[in-house]
Amino acid sequence: MNAVSIPGSEELEVLSPSCIETVQHNNETVSSYVTELRRLAEECNFGATLSERLRDQLVCGIKDEALQRRLLAESTLTFNEAFSRAVAAESAAEQAKHIHSQKFNTGNSTNLIRQHSNNNKRTFQKSSSSQSKPENAQSADVICYGCGGHHDRSSCKFRDVTCRFCEKKGHIELACRAKRKNDSMPRTGHMQKNSSTHAVKSESVNEAAAIYKLSDLKNSKCKQMKRNVSIQLGEGECIMELDTGSDYSIISSDELDRLWPNKKPKIFPLTFQLCDYQKSPIRIRGQIYVNVRYANFKGKLRLLIAEGSRANLLGMEWFEPLGIKFVGVYCTEIDIEFFLEEFKDVFSEDLGSYKGPTISLSIDPKFPPISFKARNIPLAMRKKVDVAIDKLLDQGVLKPISNPRWSTPIVPIIKQSGEIRLCADYKVTINKAMKNHPYPIPSVNHILANLADGKFFAKIDLAQAYLQLSVEDASAEAHRQL
Repeated sequence: MNAVSIPGSEELEVLSPSCIETVQHNNETVSSYVTELRRLAEECNFGATLSERLRDQLVCGIKDEALQRRLLAESTLTFNEAFSRAVAAESAAEQAKHIHSQKFNTGNSTNLIRQHSNNNKRTFQKSSSSQSKPENAQSADVICYGCGGHHDRSSCKFRDVTCRFCEKKGHIELACRAKRKNDSMPRTGHMQKNSSTHAVKSESVNEAAAIYKLSDLKNSKCKQMKRNVSIQLGEGECIMELDTGSDYSIISSDELDRLWPNKKPKIFPLTFQLCDYQKSPIRIRGQIYVNVRYANFKGKLRLLIAEGSRANLLGMEWFEPLGIKFVGVYCTEIDIEFFLEEFKDVFSEDLGSYKGPTISLSIDPKFPPISFKARNIPLAMRKKVDVAIDKLLDQGVLKPISNPRWSTPIVPIIKQSGEIRLCADYKVTINKAMKNHPYPIPSVNHILANLADGKFFAKIDLAQAYLQLSVEDASAEAHRQL
């Protein structure tokens, strides 16, 4: 959108048709089109102008030309307003198409809805002619009181739904009579006195309603998976839903008025914008700091206040203070001490030992022994090297001997813990005298082929694995200084 200033009027924004890249297909709903736009926008670096770009693309690419002209005529238009109007226009078009598809004959009986002037009750007046209507035929304007749709009550898919407003079974919140009475507004719009027609000013119950009302279904698995906890906020109790997808804990402004009907906590402004899973902004009234009591926790935590009536969410920010942890479904508490005692050889800090035969180094007898001179060790490492050698002596890995025939220099390696790992540079000594034992090294593909039928896999890491292999006395020669 480009800003245009007209003399004598306020500044207007004008859409540029050159922005069109993705248009709405013939059989594509507005919601699906907006979802596709959001998906494509993720690959673009729009930044702070994302909402404006989505608005421009929605208006330029929508297939309803009449709606497009109305949106282009707006002086100030946001993405949310454009999306709401597009959904409302699509819903109205579907209802009009349904009404005009019905065939009205003068010989069929019709129902007239009238509203008396002296009360709010509606009466139904039936007029019939010489021809009667078949018994199995449905009336063209039958309105289901469970959802507000144009179908018979027996075929309504919301028969087993529990209303979120009055918590009664048999209808959804959109068609709740108690809510209409509470709001003092008729759901189906305004009807004139003694008139047989009425203007509809509400959204139709379509597939979108089924999506947003999934939490109302009594047998819904999603509802069964929800976990609610009772938490004391201030002096009142609040039922909050555990939500691992929410970073913050949020209650509605209605819940705030219920918990603090008189003196409310001080509300601080929020410095960031919250969005739902559809990346639509959430209207936040502010944030408060309240005294929270749950289990063994008692302290003050931050709580966000959302405008309107919303579910109270216990977000990740409260999990650690309240001691809420993630536990696997099949995780069971076990006695660690039992396993430590049962397998004490495995968990012992002592060096293990290979139980098989000792290792013999096959050295060519024609090769003379090599006694390599000692290498200098930095002064800063000498004490650590002595500690490492003493440890190997205590573990039985090394044994002191005098006049060795083979002498190999050591290479001290500093580990991440700061300790010293002793290695030997055998490439300058014994490796030269070793007999060659050719062995075909298997390829990775062959190894993986042997694992094809495996069901259980384990990774075993042995501490000081090479030092657990015992060698013959003839092959074990070393010197502390080398």
